[in-house]
Formats: sequence, structure tokens, C-alpha cells
Amino acid sequence: SIALATTLALATACAHGQASTPAPIPDDLDIAWTLAPMVDPFPMLQVAVQTRGDESGETVLAVEREWGGVEHFENEIHGLIAQGRSGPLPVERSATNEWRVRHAPGESLSLRYWLVSTRHDLEAKTDSYYRPIIRTNLFHLIGHTGLLFPQRLSGGTRRIGLTWRGLREAGVTAISSFGGEESIRVEQSVEDFLHGLFLAGSLRLHERTVGGKAVHFALAGDEHGFRDEELISLATRIFQTERDFWSDHEQPRFLVSLIPVGRYQPDSSSTGGTGLTDSFALFLSPGQKLEGDSGSRIKNLLAHELFHRWVGGAIRPNERERAGYWFTEGFTTFYTRRMLLRAGLWSRDEYLADLNESLRAYMLNPMREEPNSRIEADFWRNHDVERLAYQRGDVVALLIDAEIRRVSGGSRSLDDLMRDLLVRARKIESLSNARLIELVEAWTSAAFASKVRAIVMDGRTATIDEGAISPCLSVRLEPMARFHLGFDLNASRPDRTVRGVNPDSAAAQAGLREGMKLAGWSVSMGNTRTPAELTVIDGGQRRTISYLPKGPELQVPVLSSGAETAACANAM
Repeated sequence: SIALATTLALATACAHGQASTPAPIPDDLDIAWTLAPMVDPFPMLQVAVQTRGDESGETVLAVEREWGGVEHFENEIHGLIAQGRSGPLPVERSATNEWRVRHAPGESLSLRYWLVSTRHDLEAKTDSYYRPIIRTNLFHLIGHTGLLFPQRLSGGTRRIGLTWRGLREAGVTAISSFGGEESIRVEQSVEDFLHGLFLAGSLRLHERTVGGKAVHFALAGDEHGFRDEELISLATRIFQTERDFWSDHEQPRFLVSLIPVGRYQPDSSSTGGTGLTDSFALFLSPGQKLEGDSGSRIKNLLAHELFHRWVGGAIRPNERERAGYWFTEGFTTFYTRRMLLRAGLWSRDEYLADLNESLRAYMLNPMREEPNSRIEADFWRNHDVERLAYQRGDVVALLIDAEIRRVSGGSRSLDDLMRDLLVRARKIESLSNARLIELVEAWTSAAFASKVRAIVMDGRTATIDEGAISPCLSVRLEPMARFHLGFDLNASRPDRTVRGVNPDSAAAQAGLREGMKLAGWSVSMGNTRTPAELTVIDGGQRRTISYLPKGPELQVPVLSSGAETAACANAM
């Protein structure tokens, strides 16, 4: 059986690992990882770690408890063994995601373990593709999710080594955020190293030059609806535009990876990706094309995540991460569409359509008036709260851009403030939320900064009137309704009994009543244009109740192009 084969293979590997005498870590390194893909008798990734033990005689190693909203990466880690100068050392599981090794003070340690996928199918969702992916022809690892590290090395710059072994035996090619060589050395924090991408398999490797610096592409699978060169051309165009925007071509290398996830479905697709240290990992369901709706999503994702190289990367609020998402995610959302327009990849109509959709979603978000502390607490727990960070920051960026243009007579814009923030960040200036708002005040006025603070921190609704954005944009108000199902579907599911009917809702007006038996339902969550259809048992009779799931209407701003003046030339 597979389980027996796994046990026997790991036992054999462990025994072999314990029998060998570990080499001490070189004096010029603080930690070194060795990655060895294995395909026989089944796919595994052997990970070896060399480091020095704590002077206390006890070293705690850990894998991230949670990353990207995904948990329990320890489930992929098997057979951890440790050795010192005199042989095997005891290893104890000290917490769900931690192991404790006892040794002589400061002793050179050699550890080894194996990563084995817990997911048989590679699904199109983060809980599948953020985990270590170990396949016969694909080994895909985000460092946070599979590299054990000594906690004593957290913080500060470290001397780090990485070596690939057994690539020829496994019949694969390897590359990482830190280069395509089989052995590399870097000096950076362990945290930034773990934020890297490590990839091996049947890869198609390409290299292009942008601003005199190398951009590498590692593409896996042949299920995509486009040629490699189409994606490479798109990505390099976005790179060029964004690096030109910041006047920043200093990054020596960058890696873009692409792997297929999920299964081909003609009527639906999934697009995912995450920005990592000097790299971007892209996950696409098979068959997607770089045109139409799927192409627009892919362009948006690439531009958004690559912009995080600066906003959220170089410019990072000195706050707990989620407390700064209004800036790092919201302003990146604002600049994503601006970069796509300036790169010639979106038209003005596409730009305005995306902006108006963001404004609509913000105004209709039921969590719109929640304070920033709610985003920090519930970002991963509530979808509306998660989206609020993006939407709120997006509209705030729009307002700041317009106000800077107004007070400067069109000579400056948010673009100039963003470049100033990059200079400040590189001088190691602390950019807390309070400091960011202080700088907004310096570029506008105390009254305007107070308005921004109330929106960002307290949850006051951002208002957009003609005076705030003219002459470059114009605004009109249109009545729109929030999605409101009219009853509590989650509470009604367990015993299929209708609960929580709002007597003032469209559902009640269509005839839905508390206590009806719910035989079936068809609901497009969040969509007010598609009727909700409920099959109920009423008085022993089966019937269908259909209605548009709308709540009360709100006045939502809709923007369109304004004056075509020189001052408005770069207003988009």
C-alpha cells in the first residue's frame, strides 16, 4: 500500500541519514539548507539543515504556524533527525509547529527531514497550492511552509547557504528566488529567505532583460491557453512600466513562476498568485487565455503583486502587518489599474470600469464603517472585512491624488508622494500609520489629513463629490442596492428549515416565511442581478420562490473622464 511504502521509505532514509557523519557548518555561514528532490519509491523532498546550536544547549526549530491564511504545515514534515559531533541527538516535539533539540552548548548541528505532500490533488485554492507541492515532475515550495529554522536566528542579517542535490537523479531542473545555480550564498534575514520560492521539476526556463537586469521565468505544465512568449511579453511590459515609474532598476534578478492548479472547466477559471522575495508565484487553472475576462484578471494579478515589490516591500508601514493593509493593499490596488493603463494593457474604459466597480463594492460593503482595528482582527476570518482593506485604501488613494493635484495646481500628484515615501523608506524612516497621515497633511492640509484619518482609522465613509476630483474626473450618483438574501442561509442549512427571515426583505415580499422547509436553493452570493431561487415545502406543497436578493438602495458614485488638460495628463 502507499502508506506502507511511505513508512518503509522514510524509515530507510532516516536510518541512512543517522548512519552518516554530518559535516560541520562552514565558519562563514550561519545556516545552510540542502534540498534534494526524490522520486523513488514516491516523490519526496529531502531537506537538510546545518547550523550552530544555542549556547544554552537547547535549540528550538519551527515551521510557520500560519501563512497566507493556511495552517498546519507541520503535517508535511516527516522523520526529523538531528546529529551533533558525537552522533544522534534527541528531538522532542515541543509544540504543534516546533521541535526541540538538546546538545552541547554552541555545537554544530545537522538535521534532516522529508517533505511529503498531504494533498493528492493539486486544487485551485490556497490551502492546496501554498502547501509544499511534491510531485514526480514538480517540487514547489514557499519557504515559510516547509523550511525548519532555528528561532534564535530570527531578526537581523544572516549568512545563508542553499544547495540543490540529486537533480540529475530525479531528472529535474531547479531554480529559486535567489538564482538558478545549484549552490548559492546570500546575506539577508531568515524571514526574507523563508519568503522565497524554491522550485524544481520539468520546467521551461526563460530569461529576459528589463532595464539591464535579469528576469527569469520558470513555467510548468502544458495546459495553459497561451504560449510561453505571450506571458513573458506581458510580464516584462508590466515590469518595465513599474520600474520606470519608481526609477528603480537596481534589483539584480527576479523570478516569475507558473504552475497549473485544479482542473479544466469550460465555464469557470481560477487565478491566484503571491509576491515573494524577488519572485512571484502564479497559479492558473488550465485553459486560461491572456485575453478577455481571464486575461484581464491575469494582468491585474501580475501588476498588483509586482507593485508589492515597492508598496508592502520597500515601503512597509511600521505596524502589525494587517494594520497597514489599507495602505499596502489599498494603494497597490489603486496603482495596479494606473500601471496597466500606462503600460497600454488597459484602455481608459477598462480603467474606469475597474475603478467604478471598486467604488461600488466599497459603498455596498456591509463592513464599510468598521474601524481599522476590525481589519487587523478579522482579515482572514471575514471576506467583507478582507475586501474592505483593498477598497478603503483604493478610494483614499484616489482622494489624496486629487487633493494633491488641486493644492499644487496640477504640478504634483500622489505619484510624487509615493516616490518620496520610497526615498524615506530607504533611509530607514519609520513609516507608521500616523506618520503616513502626517505626510499626507504636509502635502495637502490639516483638514484634509483629518478626513483621511477618520476614514482609515475610524471607518468613516469616504465621500466623493464633484469638487473633490474635478476637473480630471467627473462624478454622478446612481442608486444601487446591497446584496441581501433576506434570510439566514447558514442557520437554515443544517435541518433545512428557513430561519432568520427579514420581514422587510425582498424574500419576505416574495412569500418566504419562517419555518418553511427548504428543499433546495440556487443563490449567486453577492450578485443582486441574478434571482435567488428557493424550493420550499409550504403546507405540504412543493413550490419555488424567486426574487432579486436586494437590500435598500444607496447612492453610489460613478466616475467618468473629465477635462483633457495638461494638468490631467497623468490623472489616470
